[in-house]
Amino acid sequence: MSWFAFIAGSNHAQITITPFNCANNDGIQAGIFDDCDFSDAVFNNNPYAPEYIDCESPDGDMSAITLESFNLIPGQIYYFYVDGYEGDVCSYKVDIISATQHFELHNLTSFTQGNDTVQICPNTSYTLGVDSLKLDIYYYWKINPATTSLPYDTFTRLDSIVNWTFRDTGEYTISMFATNGCDITDTIQKTFKVYELPDEDFGTISQCSNEFPFGGPQDIDPNGDGVFGWQGPNITAPGRDSFLVNRPDGCSFWQYITVDPLPLQPRETVTLVDCQPFAYHDLILDDTYKNFPYTLPVNDRNGCDSMVMINAYIPVISANLSPSACSNGEITVSCSANVASSPGGHVLNYIWKDEFNNIIVDNDANPATISSNSKIDLNLSFTMTVLGKVYQIDLPSLQLYPSLELPLSPQTNAWDLEICKDVPTSNYSVQGSAGTLSYVWTTNNGDIIDGNATGNSVNIDFLEVDNNVTICAAAVNGCGEGPPSCLDVSFLDRPNPDLPTQLSICEDSVVNVAIQNQMMVGATYLWTVNGANVVSGNPNTFGPLGLRYAQPGNYQITVTASNKECVGSPDVVNIEVIPAITQVQIQAVSYANKVEVNWTPVPCVAQYKIYKDGLYQGTTTFTTTIFESLKPGDTFVVRIDAEGVGCACGVSSASSQVATLSCDEVQIALSAPSYLVCEPDWGISLPLSSVLTGAMTNGIGLWNGPGILTSNEFLPSLAGPGSHKLYFNYEELGCAYKDSLTIINIKSPDASVLPTDPECKEDDSGTIEVIPSAAGSNYNYYLDGQRVNGPMLSGVSIGNHQLEIIDGNLCKIVKSVDIHPPTYPTVSFIMDEGPFFDNQNIDITLKELVGEQQLIDSIEWYVNGELFCAGNCYSSRFTFEEGGTYVHQVIIYYKNCLMEERFDLVVKDSPKVYVSNIFSASASSGANGI
Repeated sequence: MSWFAFIAGSNHAQITITPFNCANNDGIQAGIFDDCDFSDAVFNNNPYAPEYIDCESPDGDMSAITLESFNLIPGQIYYFYVDGYEGDVCSYKVDIISATQHFELHNLTSFTQGNDTVQICPNTSYTLGVDSLKLDIYYYWKINPATTSLPYDTFTRLDSIVNWTFRDTGEYTISMFATNGCDITDTIQKTFKVYELPDEDFGTISQCSNEFPFGGPQDIDPNGDGVFGWQGPNITAPGRDSFLVNRPDGCSFWQYITVDPLPLQPRETVTLVDCQPFAYHDLILDDTYKNFPYTLPVNDRNGCDSMVMINAYIPVISANLSPSACSNGEITVSCSANVASSPGGHVLNYIWKDEFNNIIVDNDANPATISSNSKIDLNLSFTMTVLGKVYQIDLPSLQLYPSLELPLSPQTNAWDLEICKDVPTSNYSVQGSAGTLSYVWTTNNGDIIDGNATGNSVNIDFLEVDNNVTICAAAVNGCGEGPPSCLDVSFLDRPNPDLPTQLSICEDSVVNVAIQNQMMVGATYLWTVNGANVVSGNPNTFGPLGLRYAQPGNYQITVTASNKECVGSPDVVNIEVIPAITQVQIQAVSYANKVEVNWTPVPCVAQYKIYKDGLYQGTTTFTTTIFESLKPGDTFVVRIDAEGVGCACGVSSASSQVATLSCDEVQIALSAPSYLVCEPDWGISLPLSSVLTGAMTNGIGLWNGPGILTSNEFLPSLAGPGSHKLYFNYEELGCAYKDSLTIINIKSPDASVLPTDPECKEDDSGTIEVIPSAAGSNYNYYLDGQRVNGPMLSGVSIGNHQLEIIDGNLCKIVKSVDIHPPTYPTVSFIMDEGPFFDNQNIDITLKELVGEQQLIDSIEWYVNGELFCAGNCYSSRFTFEEGGTYVHQVIIYYKNCLMEERFDLVVKDSPKVYVSNIFSASASSGANGI
């Protein structure tokens, strides 16, 4: 039998226990009680006597048992039991439905492992605690055996957290048991071992003197605490050492050790020198072995190693020969030697030889240097003697050739070798090779007027020189003066061409341009010409040039002359090109009794001469003239002469034959003999077109008919239908010109437009019917700018439409119609406010407009796509066994149309609660987890 407790969260509780894995397959029995003696059963309103109401049994099968009550008091503790039927042993699963709360007797924190043992040192504090709801639960603590500092039952009940300080050594067991008002208890205990750790003595250990510092033994645990080895620092000297070990758990103890040194043989020092690597015992020694201890392979009498300090030297010498720069015709060679490995006391001896292996006697005070003023192949050998060993090194041969150290001929830096006589001064510079100290300048004529004669740059004045000269420069270094660099200099005359200052020509004429002074022998000439065509001469010779300019304007011609390097100053001539006079262009406008002559203006003309049939008529500065008082049909020739003045060249003349118009050539014509006007258009100006040819603009126009003739135009505003005539009179000719126009009145068309709205909102089309006002008329119909064939329009979308009707006379009317969507009743749903839980009754009422109810044919109600109700479904009750989202779809058939409303209903699962077994040592026993 298992007992459980829970706190009621509401007045309703439903508990389902499902058995499985039963030994006899007889199932289980269960009951709910509200007190500790289990006398008042409250499940299922069981009517049986008290001795039976504490049991609900499925009569020996494996069915689930459901315990349920609606009379619980929220916040009160209730109890239920589960037991096997007829002694059966089962596993089971408990599902708690409704708003209950989880109740546990305790949830032990420090006692997570039953009957475990803790080892601690004296004066150590330890805390034990229980995490609990503390609802009518009492805790009792006990220690065994009891001591003066830790008596039995020291802490009163309801203390869920306690603390002990273990001052005495020994082994203790602490127990805790918890109970509630029904004396249901649970107990757990923990064992503590309290004792001092003994000190550790590692005894006496012998060590060779060369083995310090010594880390102590690492494989001994004298006090048996589980920690091996010496815990203190390294032992650096023989004798007695101690170290206090402080453990993390608060325990401490001392470690002791005595180290006895073993004597060694005296340490020896050996210095070894050889010219190449050599063997010593089992070592191959080279220059990397210096000042290091070595253990001989033979141990002494104590078993300790014998030690020797070895200094091994392999002489390592590096040397090189460095020749100096040549000084006073002599080169000095020095040897730089470096001894990288030596025990000291070494002696170096230098032996100089020539290419024939003859020893060269070196009499200077420094044996590492030697000098020579002649060509020689120099060789050097030197030896190093140390501790009786002799080491020799030979250096590569070095060739000395002092004469080759003289400087090379200096490099000339763009010397000016052709000098104009009128500027006889020039600068000259050179660049010598490395080591050049100074320079020597010489010239067989000319004077150095600026710059140091020993520097690399000088200025030379050739003012007194008539013939060519030679200039030389030589470089000087420590060995002496090198070969010179020499160049010849010649002297030239500078040419200076002379051109006229200003020339003027007419456009498209040829001008000859010539140099006014004589051609210089040996000189070259270059002409720069812009904007002209060269018709004669060569721009690369002395000249002259013949030039033609196609465009007027101001131009320049430049001539530059040069005599090799002696370039003269360029000379310039300015040329003004005057434009030719523009050709006169004549235009004439003829009328019945006069001719108006116009011509284009000509630049640079002050006046124009006018001729009629060759007779001079006068001079004018204007570009127009009028011949008046002529007879219709007169013909004559007009000539205009223009002559360029100042800024233009030439004379221009133009002639043109002109004539007046005859009466027959003057006429008026309207666009049509008749014009149709729709009735609504009266009072606007007609778009008539009138063509008048050969008539003077000062003629008088008369409108014969209704309406108004506006000023400066021939198109009237009409007031009504009828025959209208248009007249023009010209007093100058004594004749009149006229034309007539008939206006026809057209009555506007008429029609009726009948729109039909759609019945259902799912249908987006309607119908338009057009009824003509006069039978037999031929109409064209347009809808939204698109032509429709026929007066019956169907399938028209919902919205506003403009219907334009145009008859055969292009008169039109516009009908505006609207096609509206249908109006449906407003539908809403009435229900309680959520949240909603599973197995709860939910009432939902469909509300519609009362005035429209008689138009509703039927209702269909779907839940998650399945039909729930059909027909008169104005109110429905729903009960959902499981939580989730339920999609409601209501379809209403209204006036033979279909309307639809949707909404989602969210149903939550009732909370499921984990109930602990307060009668079991394990809170999870009975497999009663949710």
